[in-house]
Amino acid sequence: MPRVKHIGHGMSAGEIVIRGSAGMHAGSEMIGGSILVKGNAGSWAGMEMKGGTLHITGNAGDHVGCAYRGSWRGMNGGKILIDGNARSQLGGGMSGGEIHVGGSVENFAGIRMNSGLIVVKGDAIRGVGAQMSGGLFVVGGKIRQLSPGFEYAGTEKNPKAGETVISGEFMKFTGDYAISKAHKGILYASANEGV
Repeated sequence: MPRVKHIGHGMSAGEIVIRGSAGMHAGSEMIGGSILVKGNAGSWAGMEMKGGTLHITGNAGDHVGCAYRGSWRGMNGGKILIDGNARSQLGGGMSGGEIHVGGSVENFAGIRMNSGLIVVKGDAIRGVGAQMSGGLFVVGGKIRQLSPGFEYAGTEKNPKAGETVISGEFMKFTGDYAISKAHKGILYASANEGV
């Protein structure tokens, strides 16, 4: 169903299983219940999500868990699980909830993030956490181009991300200080892979 849009938009309970790929806006404004996409999902999946679980077994497009254009608040609850890769601006404006990506992400993941948790097991290209004012972002691989507003704050082993312990040794950065010194977003990048 890759051309079918808004599957599960605003759903509050129940379960949807898609045996294949889904079009844009799958699980947008979701409040509860669960959606399982056994394939890829288009852009804007889980937009402004408030609760429930969206599980994508393949890859996801741009703007997953983001705010709609013209809005500042992205998802503020629930959980998005992506087994593959995600494209750009994952979790933009995120105010709560969790996003877990088994693969890699592209540009500006976590832009304007102010709360919540994003864990990416693979790599990120650039702009991770740009304009971040809170929340926690973990990259298990390499960040190719670290945003200039982040400052190195030491190395940690097995940092805790919410209730989850992330295994390994990580470089810790705080920021994005390009906005204000008062901002306290935390970004972890693998100490083995580097930035």
